[in-house]
Amino acid sequence: MKLKKYGFRIDNIQTALVPYILLLVLLTPLLLIFKFWEDSLLSLYRSMYPVFYVSIIGSILQEIVFRGWLVYKLKEIFDCPLTVILISASLFAVMHFFIPFQYIFVTVSFIIGVGFATVYYYNPNIYLASLVHIIINLIVPIGCYFRFLNC
Repeated sequence: MKLKKYGFRIDNIQTALVPYILLLVLLTPLLLIFKFWEDSLLSLYRSMYPVFYVSIIGSILQEIVFRGWLVYKLKEIFDCPLTVILISASLFAVMHFFIPFQYIFVTVSFIIGVGFATVYYYNPNIYLASLVHIIINLIVPIGCYFRFLNC
């Protein structure tokens, strides 16, 4: 099995870096706006130890499953990039439904999923996708912990 087809590659880091940085810049304000609407989310960030593990390990696993494997398989089935992107984003959002403040977070997860699937579709790189995902998952807890954000 060739891992490159699942996005495990370093040959496109230079060309893929800019789209992933833009994704991070565009999603961060959206994430911050939605995260502060829900007090139940902030309570999850009060304990930093598990958040770091969930953010790092969870982000890497989600990228391997939803971008590396799923996008690759959907591209084999569908010719239309929009179909692949929307299915991947929808399944990514549904996976986040277990969180207590489901409705708003599922919506945010769908939007984030569209962004990730779009960038990944055209610039498949699991390493960059995982790094951006980890950063996005850690922005609010780190901001709360260091009191940059009012949590």
